[in-house]
Parts: sequence; structure tokens; C-alpha cells
Amino acid sequence: MTALDAEELEERLRDARRALLSRPLLLAGDPVFGTVRAHAERLRSEFQRELGYELVVRAGHARLRKRSHELRTDRPARIARSGHPDTWQPFTRRHYVLFALALAACERARAQTTIGLLAEEVRSLAAEDGIALDLERLEDRRCLADVFQFLSGLGVLVAIAGHADGWVRTGSEEDETLFDVMHSPLDDLIVAPRVVGAREARDLVYGGVYPGGEEGDALRRSHRVSRRLVEDPVLYLAELSDADRAHYLKVRGSRDTGLAAWLGLEAERRREGTALIDGSAEPLTDVRFPAARPWTRQVTLLLAEAICGRVRGGQSRMTLSDLVADCSALHARWGDALCGEEPEEMAARAVEILAAMRLVRVTGSEVVPLPAIARLNYVDMTEAQQRLDDELTFALEDL
Repeated sequence: MTALDAEELEERLRDARRALLSRPLLLAGDPVFGTVRAHAERLRSEFQRELGYELVVRAGHARLRKRSHELRTDRPARIARSGHPDTWQPFTRRHYVLFALALAACERARAQTTIGLLAEEVRSLAAEDGIALDLERLEDRRCLADVFQFLSGLGVLVAIAGHADGWVRTGSEEDETLFDVMHSPLDDLIVAPRVVGAREARDLVYGGVYPGGEEGDALRRSHRVSRRLVEDPVLYLAELSDADRAHYLKVRGSRDTGLAAWLGLEAERRREGTALIDGSAEPLTDVRFPAARPWTRQVTLLLAEAICGRVRGGQSRMTLSDLVADCSALHARWGDALCGEEPEEMAARAVEILAAMRLVRVTGSEVVPLPAIARLNYVDMTEAQQRLDDELTFALEDL
């Protein structure tokens, strides 16, 4: 293999790693699936070594079984609509309940079924658990259709005839969609934790199963820190436990650089922590920020600037009411050209994005800016140049 061949292979493998992290249930039609299958053993070993993730590769799909270091509420499943996925409305509690029931219904279903039969099976399962589901109600049909659409996006359901919209509107058998139920990816989608070897309950949700002793503890700690680097927008040293922080500081340089190269990212290190920055055309993120569209991203950028201004003025924490006032000022300046929402909605949506990107922390009605928000700080270049000129003048006078 020539150096050029090796470089091309590494680029393809990087694309495969990024795709698996973005789409943990990867279907055969995905452009990188051929690379994943051809290099399954290598990728399986890499993901286990770097992150403690298990990679399963089948003939028609690949499944990366992730482990979270914490339960997150800011990465919801979303209702498929037009536009970019990060603009879709999140699942409601009702959606999640029906999603769990729909998975069970798909497990029982034959290889081919209709939306009506699948919905009836979900209704039957709901009744067994005392959950009200009336297929005569438009709202219940719409909610269930959202869940089926989500399963279609995962590749568990494949519509081969008809469209769910007709069934949602009428509930009639004449408007039913015909689905292929893909049981192989469904079986890998539902992953039960391994109970044998777990030392405590949280291992079943977060950490996975590791060997006992110091070696197992060190490996668990390494994976926990690496997952934060890869899965979170920012890793803050202050948020690590004492043991995790001590471990990370020993390996910080090699760990940051190694993970960045492995995924085609760039490590940006600061005193407070590290962020792996992605400048590629297809970013490794489920939330685009900064971005020019939609309006929520513009408002978020402008509000971040206002928050930085408050910090410069000595305000280390602020209330949601403060930020609503900032949004009122933004709306007064830009009007409906910025957005047509009320300041309360503007502030709520912007704070939601800032919190998801680990730029602020929200506790009740209090908002605390986190160090990385300084990256969005507006700098007046004229003032900055004047300060630099003044500093140079003072330096020359000392010669």
C-alpha cells in the first residue's frame, strides 16, 4: 500500500467513524456502509479501545452501541418534518410512551403489515398497561404516525405503498400505508444492558461492564472522559470528578490530539477545558451552531453577545427575566426581520440552544454563563487596535 493509498483509506475510515457516531444504526444504503463492512474488525477494535462502545456489523446494517456518561434531556427524539432535523419539534411524553409500545408491536409483527394493523396492535398493548389510546381521535393517530415516521427514519419500518397522511386524516383502511418490518435492525435497536458483571445499578445505564481492580477502574475512567470529549460540545475540567480530572490532566495532550485526529477534528484547549472543533462541510453534530438559519440561531448568537456584555460588566449570573429584557431590546432594534416571536419565546429558545451547547448552565430561573461562551464575544476591532497601539506606545517608552 502506497502512502497515498494509506491516506485515502484513513480518510474513508474517518468518514465511517463519524457516520457511526452520528447514526448509530447505520443501514446498508448509507454511503459509508461498504467501508464499515470491509473494515469491521478494525473499527470494532477502535471503538472499544477509544470509547468503550460495542460495534455490531450485520449484512444489512451496523449498530454502534453507545454508553452515555450521564442522562441528557437536551438531545430528544424529534418529529420528522421539512427542514433540518435540529429544527424539528421534540417528542412529547406521549410520543415516547407510544414509541415504546410501537417497538413491542413491531417485534410481534410479520415481515409485512399495514399502518392500521400496527396501530391496532399498539392500541392493544396500551390497553394492557392502562394507557388510553383512541384511534378514532385525530390527535392520537397523528402522534402514532409521528412515531411510525421516526421508526421509518431508523430503517425499522419501510413504506412500500401509500402514505401515512391519508390514514391520519381519515383513519380509513382505504388510506392505509403498507410497511415492510425490518426485524434485523429492530433486534439491534433494542439493546438490553448486560447485567452480569455490573457492580452497581448505574453501570447498566452509563458505564458498561469493566474488569475489577485498578485496571478496570482506569479503563472506565479513560472511557468516561473520552466520551465527554467526543459526545459533548465542551469538556470542562471543573465538572469532572477529582479522580477523572487527575487522570485526564496526565494524558490531556495525547488524548485530545489523538481523538481529534481519529475523527478529523481540531482540539481547542483552554485553562477551563477542551472542545473538539469541527470545520468540515458535514459537521459531526446534531445541533448546528453558530448558524445563520433559522431565526433561533440568529437570536442565540445575539443573546450570547449580550450575555458576554453582562459578564464584562461584572454580572456573573443572571435571571431569565434579564435575558427576556435583552431579547426585547434585540426585537426593538431589528423588529420582525429578526423574528416574529415574543421576547419570552426568543429568550427561551435561545437559552435552550446555549445550554445544549454547554455555553450556559440553567438552574431554575437562573442562568450562569460558562467559559466557552467567550468564543462568541463580540470584539470591536477599532477599540482592540487602539488598546494594542496604547500597549506598544507604553512598551516603547520603557526602552
